[in-house]
Amino acid sequence: MHNRQGRNLTYVIAQELGRAIVTGTYGTENPFPIEAKLCEQYGASRSVLREAVKMLTAKGLLSARPRQGTWIEPESNWNLLDPDVLR
Repeated sequence: MHNRQGRNLTYVIAQELGRAIVTGTYGTENPFPIEAKLCEQYGASRSVLREAVKMLTAKGLLSARPRQGTWIEPESNWNLLDPDVLR
């Protein structure tokens, strides 16, 4: 049961972060908020947050670079045909 809740939370976080990216709350000129801040904001574990970031990376919204952080990709890289990006 806990795993299912974790998956649901992952999806909710991915949706909320994705919406914030698409609407311009987070801009491409700055790094994405650090993992610890997002974990605190959403009350989620690092593994749940990392999975949400992986989902957004697969949709072309984010890119994670070791030792450089997570960055928002330019809109031209977004998978605009993905229904989650269109929401």
